[in-house]
Amino acid sequence: MSGSSIKVLARVRPLNEREARESGVCLTVGENAVSLRGPLSPKMYTFNFDGVLHDSDHQEDIFSRVTPLL
Repeated sequence: MSGSSIKVLARVRPLNEREARESGVCLTVGENAVSLRGPLSPKMYTFNFDGVLHDSDHQEDIFSRVTPLL
């Protein structure tokens, strides 16, 4: 993470059943970025963060990443 005193983390949740079935959204999750493309858009949009918390991360994982920042 960068040397700034303010950190921005994104937490990605899994799609629910309806979203997975109907959305058509393409989502790519990286170490520090989230990229997505809507169902009607040919363009991929990328959003950068100080960190990305994945949908597979458990509360303990998230807590261990956030605690040093407090």
